[in-house]
Amino acid sequence: MRPVKEIFDEIHGFIDLYQTEVEVLENCALTRLRHVLQLGPAYNVYPSATHTRYAHSLGTMLLADKLYSGAVAEPEQEERRVIRLAGLLHDVGHLPFSHALPGDHEALGIKIIKQYLADDLASYLETIIDVLKGRHELSPIISGEVDADRLDYLIRDAHHLGLPYKGVDLERVIRHARLVKLGSRWVMAFSEGSEVAVEALIITRLELFRRVYYHKHVTALEALLAKIYNNMIEENLLEPPSEIIASGEWCFFDDCFLLEKIKGLSRRGGWLGEASRMFLHGEIPVLVAEVHLPSSSHQDVTGELLEASAECGIPQEWVIVHIPKLIPVKDPDSLLIIRGDRLESIMNVNGSLLKALKDFAYSPVRVYTRREHAKRLRECIQPRLARLKP
Repeated sequence: MRPVKEIFDEIHGFIDLYQTEVEVLENCALTRLRHVLQLGPAYNVYPSATHTRYAHSLGTMLLADKLYSGAVAEPEQEERRVIRLAGLLHDVGHLPFSHALPGDHEALGIKIIKQYLADDLASYLETIIDVLKGRHELSPIISGEVDADRLDYLIRDAHHLGLPYKGVDLERVIRHARLVKLGSRWVMAFSEGSEVAVEALIITRLELFRRVYYHKHVTALEALLAKIYNNMIEENLLEPPSEIIASGEWCFFDDCFLLEKIKGLSRRGGWLGEASRMFLHGEIPVLVAEVHLPSSSHQDVTGELLEASAECGIPQEWVIVHIPKLIPVKDPDSLLIIRGDRLESIMNVNGSLLKALKDFAYSPVRVYTRREHAKRLRECIQPRLARLKP
């Protein structure tokens, strides 16, 4: 493999690019990511959070290559090409403003790859899809408890947010990563001595979620934007993502496109016009309640809150409910340390801090509204929320 181009990344330095990668990067499905912000509307809270999915995709490609080169006993050139391309394409299906809008970006990504990138990828197409769908032995490099995606976004996001996180020992994690077979599936394991580095990565991710990604003002803007977006689709002002892909217009469906739509709506009356003006001006909805409820209550809570608000004469469209969900370690059994010739869960290592996180889940119910409704809505919903508490 001979690089044909290089690109400078502020996090990783120079990244070499190979011919197929250059062709993929020139495809509009990838250039679109230059105009999709990595952290959505978080720039209203953290002004420097203006980095893009495009830069993150390049970083993920590089780290996927490094993980592969160290984790596989006998690296092969064809597999290396596949894993680099899979890293480059893992976020191609993100909607505008990234995670702010509802949708399965991974499923959309597969559709986009098949429709827009099949010719560029040629013989690699089906293998890349298998990797991205989790059906290939190389899949844990792209999607796992510790993977190239997470390694890049934790470092990149902390850098742009100006946060003093030094908890990700990138070199140690990469040097100690090994692809191993656990029963019928492949997982990423780490050689003995890297436990602290792996723990630090998981804990740093948890801190970033609680401090940034699920910051009460960030989720307020995401919830407002999601409600605007859903109303646009319901009123046939915008096509659903699957239809945009099928129409061939996906390459134009980025943050700029959606903002222009919202600017147009801001000239209208009614809720959609008011909400659009609010979002454009960076006016953050007021948090009137935050309560931790059993997950079994989450399905009913929105209905309860809407019913209570109606009884109090508050417009239901201004009751904005957001339920972030974070599980620091989704699959503890796949987070493994290699000790001699055996695999051991990192949770069982003496002194492991992750034991305390095994059953931890962070999923508060947050209720927002416009400032003029805040006092009345807070008083109105408190009895309902109190009854839902265990």
